Amino acid sequence: MSTQSLPVHERRKGTAVWKQVEQVLIGEIWSGQFVPGDKLPSEAALAERFGVNRHTIRRTLAELVSNKIVRVENGRGAFVRQDVLNYQLASSTRFWEAVALGGQSPSVELISSGVAPASGAVAHVLQIDDGIPTVFLDSIGRANGEPVLIARHSFPMDRFPDLIERYQTEGSIRAALLSYGVHSKRQRVRVMARMPDQEETEVFGLPHPILVVESTYVDQAGAPVDFGASRYASGRVQLDIELDESVRNIGAEVVNPKR
Repeated sequence: MSTQSLPVHERRKGTAVWKQVEQVLIGEIWSGQFVPGDKLPSEAALAERFGVNRHTIRRTLAELVSNKIVRVENGRGAFVRQDVLNYQLASSTRFWEAVALGGQSPSVELISSGVAPASGAVAHVLQIDDGIPTVFLDSIGRANGEPVLIARHSFPMDRFPDLIERYQTEGSIRAALLSYGVHSKRQRVRVMARMPDQEETEVFGLPHPILVVESTYVDQAGAPVDFGASRYASGRVQLDIELDESVRNIGAEVVNPKR
C-alpha cells in the first residue's frame, strides 16, 4: 500500500495541520487504499508517519468520526465505516425502492417545487422547446436518517399541470404519475463525478466527491415524462447499475474530482 506522508517542508500555510492530515486520509479512503471495514494505523503510527504529535492525530480522527467517515472502537482503534448504501440503479427502481433494497429505511423531504421554463438538458431530454413551462420537484432523500441524495425532477407542465398537488397527496413521484395513468421507467442514465459545492457540503456534511446522475424516465409508449438530476454523497452511496433489456442506453462520463 502506497501512502503519503506530510513532511514539514510540504505543509500548506493557512491550513491547520490536522486538516491536512485529514485530507490525505480521506483521499486514501476514497481511492480505495483503505476500504470499508479496514482498520486505520494506530495513533502512534499515524503520528510518526505524518511527523506530528498524537494530539493532532486525535483531532483528525475526531473530525473523521464527526463526518461519519470512520468509527472508533475503544481499545481496538479506528475503522473505515461500512454502512455504505448499495443503491440499485435500474429501470424499475426509484429512491424508495432502491434504499429499501439496500436494507435501509428511506425518507424524502420536499424542499422546493414550482414551475420553471425549460432550458438546456431539461428541454433536450423532455423533447420540448426552450421556454416551455415545466413542473419541478426538489427534494432531499435520506437513508436511515442520513442525507444521501439531493434531487430535482422536471416534468412537462402541459401533461402534468397539477403534479405538485398530486405528489403531495400521493407521497411519491411514482404514485403521482400513476394517478395520471403513467407507468414510468428509467430509460437512460448519465453518471459524472465532481467535488461538492457549498450547498452539497452543508447538506451532506461530507468532503467526499459528488456522484451526479442524470436519468431519463419514459412512459409506456416511450415518451419522456421526467428528467431527474440527482446528486449522491459518494461517501454514503455506491451505485449498483443494473443493465437489462429495458434500458436502452447507459452513458457514463467520469470527471476527475481532483481537477
